Amino acid sequence: MRFVTRSLLAAALISSMSMGCAGSPEITDYTTGAEAGKNGKADDGEAAKTTCTFDNRWLADSSDKLDSASQGGTRLTAADIDRLEATTRAQLLAAAVHLQAVDAGATIEAAFDGVDDNTMFLHAVTLEGQSFEWVQFFLGDTEVGVVFNPATVTIVAEIGDGDVMGCSTAGAEPGNPDEPAPCEESAAATTCHWDTTWHTDSSDGLNDAIIDSVEVDANSDMDTLTQAQVIAAALQLQSISATDGIDAALEATDDAMWTVYSVGFDDTRYTWLEGFMGDTEVGVVFAEGTTEIVAEIGDGDVMGCTSTPATTCDDEPTDEPEPPAAVTCHWDNEWLAETSNDLEDLVEWETELDGDTELDELTRNQLFAAALHLQAIEATDDMSAVFDNTDDRSWMLYEGGPKGQEFAWYKAHMGDTEVGVVFAAGTLQIVAEIGDGDVMGCL
Repeated sequence: MRFVTRSLLAAALISSMSMGCAGSPEITDYTTGAEAGKNGKADDGEAAKTTCTFDNRWLADSSDKLDSASQGGTRLTAADIDRLEATTRAQLLAAAVHLQAVDAGATIEAAFDGVDDNTMFLHAVTLEGQSFEWVQFFLGDTEVGVVFNPATVTIVAEIGDGDVMGCSTAGAEPGNPDEPAPCEESAAATTCHWDTTWHTDSSDGLNDAIIDSVEVDANSDMDTLTQAQVIAAALQLQSISATDGIDAALEATDDAMWTVYSVGFDDTRYTWLEGFMGDTEVGVVFAEGTTEIVAEIGDGDVMGCTSTPATTCDDEPTDEPEPPAAVTCHWDNEWLAETSNDLEDLVEWETELDGDTELDELTRNQLFAAALHLQAIEATDDMSAVFDNTDDRSWMLYEGGPKGQEFAWYKAHMGDTEVGVVFAAGTLQIVAEIGDGDVMGCL
């Protein structure tokens, strides 16, 4: 069984699936069910709207500044639709809906028909070290556009006649340019653990609750919510990076395909995405119609998940250390060994560790990092939790490896499953992860 690692803090990849503009009618978008969007159209559904005003400060105040920050623009027409990634198609359609060039429910072809010269431009933009994607076109000879967070349909700015407005989701107050920005919720960290109970503890229980299903691959006309859920699932399972899009999320599975199920428990519906990675069944369950992760599946076992929103404020800087970079572990990343049996052949020393063992600083830090990586603890826990959350309150430390590739391997059992993390010797650099005897390389 694979014990899936820490989320990349992107489970809330698309927090608002509908767009609207200040002074415009509310526009609802895009889908609510696994079968929605099969005809390439956006389906109506209850959703928050995005409000854009000049009072909302953003990183640029004119399209000239966006032009200067552009890493390159691409001219697009309807003839290019088939070669575009699904995420890009979703952005083009979302921009056209947001700016009322077409109605909600329109096709991507209609989006091109609704703009001047049937032409749009897509720019990659970098401002103050942050990346964005800018969709630009003309309506009635007036330059308009929408700026998205990369690989999402989350709108962060709108352009009208060369001027830029910042955007916020429904319920947010417009910003005052003379005051510091208020605290805002950012992407939630999703923690999944065997001790967190959900409606069922196995995929068999999920199978018994299936209401409907559809398979999605690169040839599917997926609605934007399904695309967002596929990307969020692949991110949660650490099979793609935060900058990857729908194509990478599809290719992350063994057969480049996910099965999307609608399941019901206690009169509540959920969306379950199931795939196979390294011949192992994996999956993620979302609250219906959202990208909120409520459960995760590994090798047929189900872990309940909880989300903890992070906040960003303009407070005074603190001396708190920066969190470590996210580590991505995947079956396709080759390392020294493919199985824990192979890894044991390279071991030279072994030590059993429990709550009474005196630990040096490096071992203590590696052990804590291993438990954190495996989602056995949270960052605020103490060392006792590192041991309490294993089946027998102990870990094994194995050391060895060929010259130049020496390692420290921490192994434990959680939920009757062998799990582990391997560090480059003498460091906190994670180089491999073990789940149910299989080894994944980490980057």
